[in-house]
Amino acid sequence: MLTKSLWVLAIVLTASVVACTLDNPEAPDVSGPSELGRSIEVRANPDQIVSDGWSNSIIEAVLRGPNSERIPGATIHFDIRGFVDRGNLAPVNGPRPTYGGVEAGPVAATTDGDGVARARYWAPFRTDEPSDNTVTIIAREASTNFRQGLQTVGEAEIFLRAADRPFPGLPAPAPGCDAPSADFDLSGLCTGGEILSGRTILVSGAASEAGEAGAVVTTYIWNWGDGNSDQTGSSSASHVYSPSLNGFAVTVTLTVVNSCGASAATSETGLEIVPACP
Repeated sequence: MLTKSLWVLAIVLTASVVACTLDNPEAPDVSGPSELGRSIEVRANPDQIVSDGWSNSIIEAVLRGPNSERIPGATIHFDIRGFVDRGNLAPVNGPRPTYGGVEAGPVAATTDGDGVARARYWAPFRTDEPSDNTVTIIAREASTNFRQGLQTVGEAEIFLRAADRPFPGLPAPAPGCDAPSADFDLSGLCTGGEILSGRTILVSGAASEAGEAGAVVTTYIWNWGDGNSDQTGSSSASHVYSPSLNGFAVTVTLTVVNSCGASAATSETGLEIVPACP
């Protein structure tokens, strides 16, 4: 009889505990991924280029799921934030956008087996930009609404160095070293100033001055505006532009360095490449 009474008491107490628990439920700990736990990591390589109308960068967007798994077969839209004259986007293996063509627009690409979609960013055609700038590339999954708060969006920044700035990577000048002045002449052009593709043009930086008393110009660096550059100790150089550039405009930049390490640069902009002189 006692045993039966103890069992009844135990059942009553258990029911009371359960009732209290149901009356005061506590939220469970949040664990695991959310339903919309996708993310995009965007990177630019290189992330610093010259605003010369020709330099470019590969943009990669890595799409991951709730458990950090990479997602293949998804459509990613790439776009430029803000001003449309800050360069152009194109398919990663597509041609360079046409000079003087339509304004910059978005580009779509599909993530591969590693969950990576790619596009190519081309520097602005305008080569007389007076200062350095930064451009922001946005990537978003096509299935999301860009203007909503919950979206799969990522971005990367590219530093655009002005075309008439000295060549990057130069050593720091000695303290008190006066900067040189850069000047050059072009020859071998058409009478209207165009560059004939396939023909050698000549450049001379002999008019450049060392600046610092007793110093001399030791290095001449030529950036041809087509992705090529030459560094020499001579004030003269030559270059041939490919016929594939016909219709494009390039900027030729000379950077000079004097014997105490100071540098200066100057550019000729808007030099059109033509298949035949007018």
